[in-house]
Amino acid sequence: MNVVLIVGSAPDAVRINSLDLSLFSSCIAINNAWRLKREWDYVIYPEDFPIQRQPKNSPVIKKIITAKDYVPIQNKIVRYFIRINHIATKVRNHIRF
Repeated sequence: MNVVLIVGSAPDAVRINSLDLSLFSSCIAINNAWRLKREWDYVIYPEDFPIQRQPKNSPVIKKIITAKDYVPIQNKIVRYFIRINHIATKVRNHIRF
């Protein structure tokens, strides 16, 4: 079973320091959360994330994911759900309960 830890930049994110991270299949940091520990499987941040806050290429971070990576996928998912909603609306309009 895959158990993924996703940590954001919330004030209580420091609680990960008391966790046994070996229990997780992957550890993902969002935005500034990458500063909380040295090793991450994935670090994700948006295109407007300030350069001075971005992690430098590090051998202990397996993959850095930026907006260039996730926005196209995100847009495909949004278009998919828009189509599903459009189809559901057509079906609902043709079926009377």
